[in-house]
Formats: sequence, C-alpha cells, structure tokens
Amino acid sequence: MRRSKFSESEKEKIIELKGKKIDWETLKTMFGASKDTLKSMIRREKIARSLPPKLKTSKSSIKGRLGLLTKQIVDINPKLSYRAIPGAVKDAVGSHVAVPSYKAFENFLEANGYIHKKLGKKPMISGINKLKRIEFSKNFIEKDIRFWGKVLWSDETMVRSIPTKMEMFHKVHKSVKKHDLPVNPQIQNGGFGVMFWGCFSRAGVGPLVVIDGIMNKESYLNLLKNIILPKIRLANNIDFFMQDNAPCHTARLVKDFLAQENVPVLPWPAQSPDLNPIENLWALIKRKLASEFSTPKTRSELISNVETICNGISPELCQNLSDSMTNRLKEVLQNKGNSTSY
Repeated sequence: MRRSKFSESEKEKIIELKGKKIDWETLKTMFGASKDTLKSMIRREKIARSLPPKLKTSKSSIKGRLGLLTKQIVDINPKLSYRAIPGAVKDAVGSHVAVPSYKAFENFLEANGYIHKKLGKKPMISGINKLKRIEFSKNFIEKDIRFWGKVLWSDETMVRSIPTKMEMFHKVHKSVKKHDLPVNPQIQNGGFGVMFWGCFSRAGVGPLVVIDGIMNKESYLNLLKNIILPKIRLANNIDFFMQDNAPCHTARLVKDFLAQENVPVLPWPAQSPDLNPIENLWALIKRKLASEFSTPKTRSELISNVETICNGISPELCQNLSDSMTNRLKEVLQNKGNSTSY
C-alpha cells in the first residue's frame, strides 16, 4: 500500500469516517493506503483547515524567478513588443514550460515601473563631425549671452499644409471610444508645401522670406544682397551671421560675396541642427500651425498662417533661445560630440 495522494472528496470521506470511529484496518482496505499515510493526511488537513483561507491569485501571475527573467529579457532587448515577450521568455525557460499571455507580461512590467516610451529622433553624426562639434564648443563655450545676443541665426525650412509623420495627441476621458476621437489626417507627400527662409536674433524675429522654386547659390546670393545684408547693417547690433553648411551657403560665389562685404560668418560645424536655436523656432511654428489653424487649402493661406504665427513670437522667446547656446555647447562636450537634447 504505497498510495499517498487523495482527491478532495476522498479526504473529506476519510476524515468523516474517522470521526465516526471507523477503525484503521477498514480505512486501509477502503482507500488502499497504509495507516501511517492516512494518519499523515488527516494531520496535514487539520493543520491546513486551521489556517486562514488562501488568497486567490491568477494562474498567469508573474513573480519570483519568472519575473526576474522577464525584467532581464526586457533590459537586454528593450525594443521587444509586448506580444513578443512570451516567446522570448519561452525560449529562455524551454518550450516545455507554460508561460502567461502577453497581457500578463504587459501588466507585470507596468506594475514594476516599465513604460513604453517613444524615442526621439536624433541624427547619426560621423566621427569627424563629432570632433568638429567638440572643437566648436570648446572655442565658444566661454562666450556669454552678450556675444550670442549679437548673432543673427538663419535657416530655411519646408512647411507643409498637412505634415507627414507628425504625432498628434488629445487628452480625453478613458471612456471615449476610439472611433469618436478626431483623426490625424494624412495625405501622400503631405499635401503642398512652401519653403521659407527666416532669421532671428536676441532682439526678435527678422524678415520671413517665401522661396519660390529651389534655393541654389544664385537665389541665395540674391537673398543675401537684398534682405540679409541690409538687415545686418540696419540692425547695427549684429556681429556674426550664422548659416549652416547647405551647398548653397558654402558655394564659392557666396563665400566671396560675404568676405567682400566684411560679413563675419560663424564657423558652423556640420551635422549640428541641434546647436542652431532657429530650428526650435521652426518647430514651434509648425506645431502652432497644426494645432491652432485649420488645414490650409491654398498656398497663400499657408503663407498667411505662418506669417501670423511669426508676428506673434515674443521677444522673450527669442531671448531664451539665444541664451540657450551655452547649455547647448556644454551638452556637446558632455556627450562627446553626440546630439544634444535640443
């Protein structure tokens, strides 16, 4: 008689019969177990029944070693989707082990402080350009806000009537259904677009220029002669002109003209849009265009909307952007030439 396991109904019956003074020999015969086995089972049941009832937990709960393994897998491969985690866990523990659903893993990770974050887009910077960014930062890190306040920041940008790949967020109650939410309209190629050239200094926003066609060295030279240079001379408080390394900016024709007119140009490092505060200004304009204006139906309407936004840019914003240069340079040095948070 080697039996040692009993069903719940058998346990109840054995305890009931023993309570009625049924002898051990009869119980041995009825249930096919030794006297010691029966005694041990009755003793364990009495102890168990004297304890508080067990808390009911989900069979798919993740804890202990399984929880630790799940965290390790996510730490090693943070790009794993929730649906892929059960498969990765099964690969680690073996196919013979049952693992919970992806929802259980999602709940477990959220309860343990793991969140799903959208990564910011940053350009890949080459090794040589990292060195150039470091050199530029070292050369100008000691400059104060008075120096940066006399820099005219400039750049071109394309503004589209319906931006592609732009994320839109609405704060709504959790009870609102998905089909009741407004949509983020998308059109192939973002509808139509207009190219703008703009500039600003610590004193405020400069002229906004609509660019017809492609900006090449000839059209840029014309812009320099008719708008940028008169702006610099009229302001009488601009010591440096900033332009990036676009081909039309670095053409020999343009360089010769700037040198001839004695326009000091900031020696700008390549692959450094994060160092140019006007990029933040363009981003703000595009966000306002998407959130505060209806979708423009014509080119002239788009231009008018952008001009309205530019006219409303405060001097304080321009001051803050200009004054941020020291922190931008510090980040470049801290990040060893890599992209900054700007």
